[in-house]
Amino acid sequence: MKKEAWNPEFISSKIKQYIKELPAKEGFYYKRKYKQYKAGDPKEANIKEESEKMEMLEAAAHLYPAY
Repeated sequence: MKKEAWNPEFISSKIKQYIKELPAKEGFYYKRKYKQYKAGDPKEANIKEESEKMEMLEAAAHLYPAY
């Protein structure tokens, strides 16, 4: 963050944008029909897992200036 001169607000906005785009990214939607899911349906478990990681990153970014 320091080298790139990124502030916590910038990181936060990029994280929110990334989370919003997750359902369209490779690996976050079903490619074939699987049980009750159709091709193209979002994989909720994968999206939730990635969203939790990004929330932790966002929290860390807001704590970074203190150090």
